[in-house]
Amino acid sequence: SEGYQCEVVAPNLIPEMAGARVKTDRKDAQKLATYAMKDLLTIVHVPTEEDEYERDLTRSRSFVQDQLKMLKNHIQSNLRRAGISYKEENEKKNYWTDDYLKWLRGKIASLPEGALKTNTTMLLTFFYQQKELLQNYDFELKKLCESEKYSA
Repeated sequence: SEGYQCEVVAPNLIPEMAGARVKTDRKDAQKLATYAMKDLLTIVHVPTEEDEYERDLTRSRSFVQDQLKMLKNHIQSNLRRAGISYKEENEKKNYWTDDYLKWLRGKIASLPEGALKTNTTMLLTFFYQQKELLQNYDFELKKLCESEKYSA
């Protein structure tokens, strides 16, 4: 607003000479002025508030994906403790495929009423909810990627 040009420089991309770590404001200012004059500084884009919200969308998707992975591991651990093994029964090696989920739903249905059946049912319901949430994040991120701002 005062008419001064202001650029933000990536601090980790400022060139440094090995062993020359004198820390004074005057010398730092001289060094930065010299680097700026020689065009050796990397200018970075300062994200807007909207940019940060978009980055949060990506971070949240990653968070949900990590939760889904932990949930899958948790379900597998519960099944192992109960002596239920997909690989031994079907000689198939891939978990979390459509065949596996069909087998798991059938296995849960055949369990006697009790804590194991209740817990596995609730965990599988949560799995489907998390999977749907992840798909929603993917849809929103795809829309964002196709927006004019990111189409270039």
